[in-house]
Amino acid sequence: MNILDFIVCDDIRYEVSNKITIIGAYADQLVFYVQDVTVDQWPKQLKLGFFIRIKLHEEDPIPDEFHVEFVQDGKIFTNVRGNFSAPSKITLFTLALVSDHFKIPGKGQINFNIKIFKNKKIIFEGSPDYRIEIKTSQDINQMSFPNIQN
Repeated sequence: MNILDFIVCDDIRYEVSNKITIIGAYADQLVFYVQDVTVDQWPKQLKLGFFIRIKLHEEDPIPDEFHVEFVQDGKIFTNVRGNFSAPSKITLFTLALVSDHFKIPGKGQINFNIKIFKNKKIIFEGSPDYRIEIKTSQDINQMSFPNIQN
């Protein structure tokens, strides 16, 4: 079993013909725009989606439960858990998770841990090779950029 895709986005929608639309995919940064740093308060809440595709190999058991942990500064600040049923010949499964009120605890890097279970036993545990940096517009304004001349 291995993680094929892990995408953080604004929303995920199911379309006709078994298609999924990912809206507002983030690269490696999520920037909150703030007017006044003195009134900037955390945690911040927003709608976020998490699109995860996992490949099953022929010898892998068919999973029935998942946990996704969200980690900042080495601490799990929230998690999502769920059960599902899958056909016996599944080779790929998709988790399309959307939270209308996802709370970001503060600035810094967020990592993700995924655990897949069968009959309450972990059959896969891994982290995508993806991190997202949480910043404010104040951080962006304070960054220095090279002076490019023609």
